[in-house]
Amino acid sequence: ILFDQPETTHRGDCPICLLPIPLNIDTYVLQACCSKFICDGCFFANRERELADNLEQRCPFCRDKPPSTNKEADARNMARLKVGDSVALCEVGKKHYHDGDRKAAFEYWKKAVEAGGPGAPDAHNNLAMVYAHLDAGCSEITEKDEKLELYHLEEACIGGHPIARFRLANYESRHKEHDRAIRHLIIAAKQGSVEAINNFRELYAQGKVNMEGFAALLRLYQDAVEATKSPLREAAAKARAHGISPGQHMRSQQQQQMQEPVNRTRPVNGARGRGGKKKSGKGKGKQTKQLEKQKTKKTTTKQQPKKL
Repeated sequence: ILFDQPETTHRGDCPICLLPIPLNIDTYVLQACCSKFICDGCFFANRERELADNLEQRCPFCRDKPPSTNKEADARNMARLKVGDSVALCEVGKKHYHDGDRKAAFEYWKKAVEAGGPGAPDAHNNLAMVYAHLDAGCSEITEKDEKLELYHLEEACIGGHPIARFRLANYESRHKEHDRAIRHLIIAAKQGSVEAINNFRELYAQGKVNMEGFAALLRLYQDAVEATKSPLREAAAKARAHGISPGQHMRSQQQQQMQEPVNRTRPVNGARGRGGKKKSGKGKGKQTKQLEKQKTKKTTTKQQPKKL
């Protein structure tokens, strides 16, 4: 099971467009109301639709309104925690960890692992970090335990966590298990891990991997990255790079459409142009001109005096 290629990463697919969620944390949004990861493209497009139709903002997935106050947001988080939502448990653990309360983070991550579900792989990866004492403050929580570190890394890898897979490859390499390390790096690269590709590049430079193998793996990595792309996501990425909000992006598109030249068709003979004014001169057709000539000829012939 450990060396089976996961169908997707621990983030899964976007529930709106059903495309894989990219690994970059700036390319998706976690909705606190339903604990769903929404890709930036779908979130951006939904917000533009709401602004265009003068609709109030709602979650793209569960259609719930966003919290208006911090008190309401905390109440929603507590509701998700009470039902044992592993994603919410893991995220609250991260918040406590960054705030300096590592013991509380450790307890929340253990609860997320026990709850299972989509948040469990991330919690396993964080617990492995704690047992490895990657942070100096981890010594205050528990003793360093290499067996538990390995256990949680393997569980995170089975759940599709590419960062945990990369860390497990480093662990195997430190213990002289180079073949196992390379197998882990291959799986991580197929999931779109740029860290695995950079590590493989170093192995290629050292002569431990041949050019054909590295080129084949690079193509698989690029396929994984391309699978996460879409026109909506690219538009959202461009807007985010320029600091443009959904409303500003929508207005810029409208201005571009107004500036585009319009193909105006020539009005039909005798028809009225813009503003309701009737065309004169050139607006007359050939038949009307011929009828006018015939009328003038008749009037001139009637007015000529008879010969004596």
